Amino acid sequence: MKKIAAVLLMAIAAAGCQPRAGTATKVQADDRDGREYIAELSDAIQRADRIVVTEHSSQFDAYDVTSGKSLVPEEIVYGTRELSSQQKALFLSTVEQLDPKTQDAFPACIFESHHTVMFYAGGNLESTMDICFQCGQVKWSATRTTPPWSLYSGLAAFIEGIGFQPERDWAALAAQTIQ
Repeated sequence: MKKIAAVLLMAIAAAGCQPRAGTATKVQADDRDGREYIAELSDAIQRADRIVVTEHSSQFDAYDVTSGKSLVPEEIVYGTRELSSQQKALFLSTVEQLDPKTQDAFPACIFESHHTVMFYAGGNLESTMDICFQCGQVKWSATRTTPPWSLYSGLAAFIEGIGFQPERDWAALAAQTIQ
């Protein structure tokens, strides 16, 4: 049974996770949640005295179908950027310009975060935002509000602007690093 579950998980991950008809869950939303999310994220950026972004592996990047276990023993960090004051200002500007239309459909796929944004204030980690560009999902510990649709394109532009890539061949990169 574990083998069947592992094969199914790998097939889903390999198929990609773009929202398509029949694979997303619809919810009713207006722009209020999107506006609130933008305000909360803008506030977090402004309050932060330090913002650190990492590009890293996911446990699903290298997977042994036979054993049903990840081959990534621990997260592989491919790069880390602490934002300069100019990059922080660009991040804030990008977020403040997002279209507030609230996301109203969600992909039914495995969340595979390869980017994490950590917000620090007063030397303490205040919140963490994990981003999966493959399926367009974000898990941010500082909110329960539904994000705007435009968040993903805004974050992708921001990630590229600091020298990372929203999408890569993560499986090949992990295999190369593990060997």
